[in-house]
Amino acid sequence: MYSNNEVDKKRTGDKIYQLIHESDFTFEEISERLGLCSKRSIYFWVNGEKLPTVGKLILLSVLLNVKVEDIIVLDDVFILY
Repeated sequence: MYSNNEVDKKRTGDKIYQLIHESDFTFEEISERLGLCSKRSIYFWVNGEKLPTVGKLILLSVLLNVKVEDIIVLDDVFILY
């Protein structure tokens, strides 16, 4: 059996959107606290176009008071032989 856990960008983006929405932060405040040049990167994340870097992901988890594992959504693929 083969298991390949890849990050599902779309569902991870949905999760990031949900967590930010549930927080008291705006996209602009998040981008400032993460040291991003603009909130555009966050729009890429929530639209599933890109993923945050590992460093930004860790900072985001601290800022939103969640574990990194609570942000990332894996797309499990199993191939049976």
